[in-house]
Amino acid sequence: MRACLQLFLLILACGGALCVPVGEVQAAQMGHLTTTTLSAAQVRVARQPQAACRTITVAPGDWLSRIAVRLSTSWTTLYAQNRVAIGPDPNRIQPGMILQHCYQALLPATTSDGAARAGQPCQSTTYWPRGRLTTTTTPPGCYAADYAITPTHYPHVAATFGGCDWWPAALHPTKNIWSLPRHTVPRVGAAILYAPHEQGAGSEGHWGVIVALSADGRYALSSEMNFTIIGRAAHSLGGWGRVVYRYVALRPPATMFVY
Repeated sequence: MRACLQLFLLILACGGALCVPVGEVQAAQMGHLTTTTLSAAQVRVARQPQAACRTITVAPGDWLSRIAVRLSTSWTTLYAQNRVAIGPDPNRIQPGMILQHCYQALLPATTSDGAARAGQPCQSTTYWPRGRLTTTTTPPGCYAADYAITPTHYPHVAATFGGCDWWPAALHPTKNIWSLPRHTVPRVGAAILYAPHEQGAGSEGHWGVIVALSADGRYALSSEMNFTIIGRAAHSLGGWGRVVYRYVALRPPATMFVY
């Protein structure tokens, strides 16, 4: 695994690297904790539902209902999408047959600043709290929750599901996040690559995706997989295969933006 997570307020071994705890004041790794009061100006990101599709090769012993379970859909939906290939009898599918499953996904939608966002489980446009903002502030609404991600709802990517690099890879399936240029100027939809130990990152760094940028350009609302937050709720949020949202300070080169 190329990158790993860090727990807030907790020590954890992950991905073969020892994660060092980051306290609420975050003095050891983050330096002086800065704050800002946001104006009414916010980054607004358009949503554009489109059809995303994946192909499935029928294996020996498969039937539509079994394949449908793997795809988190119904056999009737799968049959309707492949009626021409299957024919009039949905029970007559043959090994090696290629089927296609399409579903509604939030694919990248171009905005006025040229940024894109895709597939976020929370789609609220209320990104910011009222008043004071720090990196430990709880985001509003559905951004305060965590989300168990179903990988079949996203395009297949080479990264291993559950790790922190799977999430930006799945949201940018036509690009290789490891080989894309790294910039010092952030934009909505870009992947964030954290340096080791930066803002809760593990000894191998960490990945996130920018959902929104603050009006003064100092903070981002980031969505991240395989990152655990302690203290926001009665139980820990995030972890392996789950997505959480948090505010992060933008300070290159410790945070670089990949697009």
